[in-house]
Formats: sequence, structure tokens, C-alpha cells
Amino acid sequence: MKLRPKIEDKANNKQVKFNPSIFTHQVQDGYFEMRSNGLFFLNEVKGIQKELWISDAIRILAKISNPESKNWGLLLQWKDSANIVHEKSFAMSLLQTEGTELRKTLVDMGFKISTDKNAKNRFLEFLSTVPVDKLAKTVSRVGWYENQYITPTQIFGENSKGEMVIYEHSESLSNQFPTKGNLEEWQENVSKLVESHEYLVLAIAASFSGQILELLDHKGGGIHFKGVSSKGKSTALNTASSVWGHPDKYYRTWRNTSNALEKTACSHNDGLLILDEMGELPNQNDIGQISYMLGNGKGKTRMNSDAELRETSQWRLCYLSSGETTVSEMMQETGQKSKLGQEIRLINIDIDDSPFGIFSKVNFAKDAASQAQFLNTNTKLFHGVVGLKWLDYLTQDKNKAKTLATKLNNEFKESLKTNSQHGHLQ
Repeated sequence: MKLRPKIEDKANNKQVKFNPSIFTHQVQDGYFEMRSNGLFFLNEVKGIQKELWISDAIRILAKISNPESKNWGLLLQWKDSANIVHEKSFAMSLLQTEGTELRKTLVDMGFKISTDKNAKNRFLEFLSTVPVDKLAKTVSRVGWYENQYITPTQIFGENSKGEMVIYEHSESLSNQFPTKGNLEEWQENVSKLVESHEYLVLAIAASFSGQILELLDHKGGGIHFKGVSSKGKSTALNTASSVWGHPDKYYRTWRNTSNALEKTACSHNDGLLILDEMGELPNQNDIGQISYMLGNGKGKTRMNSDAELRETSQWRLCYLSSGETTVSEMMQETGQKSKLGQEIRLINIDIDDSPFGIFSKVNFAKDAASQAQFLNTNTKLFHGVVGLKWLDYLTQDKNKAKTLATKLNNEFKESLKTNSQHGHLQ
């Protein structure tokens, strides 16, 4: 029996209506038939036509694997009783067991499967044998993947090989990137307000730099705003955060172990990481090691339960930090001595001596405190859209962006050479 038209691939359109193609798939002792009301198995037993309902209708969007062609699986799509469409991938290895884990996950997400033992087995047989022509790659971290840029909620750019690319991670990071307002509103109510305030311009510029690091083949680094309370350090971080999302949801804190910060760094790969209040680091003896780790982009080497080396976490990012002390000061307080490599990986911006704190002057409110309050309010009203526009621009022609970034970087380095006695110009 011939296979009818293949499943239509609309996996990247999350708003698509669930409309599975009607087709049949023949096996040795009968054939499966996908209908709008479910999956059925039909065969003939002693001259009598039998029909077995197996499950709700389901689409197999693609066979998937990671970029190394390992961890093969299936990307499935179905609709629950509330008419909500779900997509989820499952490892092919689940089909080599009794399928209990697979079915439990599907049922928990609103998919109905027959409790009949024969139907359960037929469901696994269907998934194992039905032809699937569409192949897709799964990527487990955000940031650049060839010419595409991946965020938890969207993939920007076209794949040069024509592959379908799917972002998969064990944790949801989507609440980091909410948007509100439009580009023009952010420009009028945030960026134009701070264009004459050099520290805030630096913070905004840093928020666009994480995506450029790969283009320049540069390692990451950070900028640390150092100052006593009420100097506006948090205002700088909020302003930078507004490029990518709501400040309260996007920024992170130093109040974590080094292991947790390693995980956080991975989730901001090729982007901007914001860490507030360095003084809240639980073990301040770790600050030197962490500053190296964040700048170098490599986590600790660890072993798995079988005493084999696990793959080391890697990332490349720009990070903004704040605190009342610097890395070197904190290290001195704990009896350590800072090294030049640590200091150039996290540049200190001391705002204690600034008469207006984070601001260069008072020009859009009655005083610096009022300016901070006004700007912080605006960043919560207008945020996230400009970052997405930036990713759109970079992925339209990554090679062109790389050429321009290299040119500008070389010009900048040349401008520094006349006043620099050292070689730290990378």
C-alpha cells in the first residue's frame, strides 16, 4: 500500500493550526492509518477486517540529532483537549524499551493513548517504522550556531545548509527575554535620554557587544561599576538590561556559588550577562577564580558517575557587574593578591567621585535621583525589542557584519596605540 502525502513541515511556525495529513503506512501484518480523529491500526484476521484505535492524531515533524550526528530522536507535534498545540522531541532510545516513559510524558502533556497492551506496542511500532524525510539539528545552548543566532524563544537567520534547527534545553529560559513597546519608544524614552551620559552609553554599548565577540574571535570580559549605595549602579544595569528584556527578569546577581555562575554564564553565551552586587558573593575567596572563569569562557573540568571526563562548559560573553568594592579589593580583604590578567578581564569604572553618580550631568529631571527614578521606570515600560532588531541585523549577512566589526575594531586599536605602553589591546 502506497504512502499518501507526507506530513507538512511547519514546525517553526508556532501559530500553525494542528492539521495532520491523512496517510497510511504499511507493515508486515497490516497498516497504520492516520486520520483527523486519531491513529489506527488495520489488519485482517481470519478473513475479518479489524480496526484498532491507538492514539490521538500526531505529526512527526522531523528526525533530529545533535551537530555531531548523535542523540537521535523524533520531533513530535500534537493537540491536547484544550486545542493547544504541543511540540516535543523524544530520544529514539525510548522506542527500544517498553515505552512507558515516552507515553507518560505524552499523556502528561494532554495526548491520549489507548491503555490496550496491543495498542501500546503498535504505537511504538508506528514511531519506529514510519518514514520521515525531514532531518533537523538540535542545539543545546543559546548564541551563534553557524550563521544563525539562537535565543530560547526564537532562531534568527537562515541556515546555510538548509537544515531545520531546534533549540532544546532542560530548563526554560524564555522569561528572560520579554518585550514591551517598540524600537522608537525605547529610543525616545531610554537611549536618547542617556546619550550625553558616558557611563550609561558604555553600559548600553556593552549590551550589544556579546554577539560581536565570535565575529572578532575574541574572548569575553566585563565592566564593573564600583560605587557606594545610591550612586546609580543599578540604574546602569537596568538600562543595559532593557536592550534584551525586563530589567527585573534579565539581570542576575553575584549571590551564587561558582558552579551556579558557570551555569548562568552558559545560558548567556554570545550575549550579555548582568551580575548585581559583587559583595553578595557567598564565598568571597572565589572572586579571583570566577573573574578568570567568566572572562576565559571555560568552566571547571568534572567527571561523570563513571569517572569519565565530562565535556567542559564553554561560553563567550560580555558581562556587566556592580558593587561597592572591586575584584582586587575583595581579594585583598581575603588575603589574596590580584593579578593583571584578572584586572584586565573586568574593567573597573569608579563612580564614587562623580558629582552626579552614574550620570554626567542633570539634564532631564530636577536632580540625579529623579533622573534615575524616571529612567528606571522607562526601562520597565520599554524593553527587549532593540535586542531582537540587533539580532535581525547581524543574521541578515553575518559575513558583512564580521567585516565591518573587524574594520572598526582595528581602527579603535590603532587609536589606542599612541597612548599605550602595553600589549593588552585585544
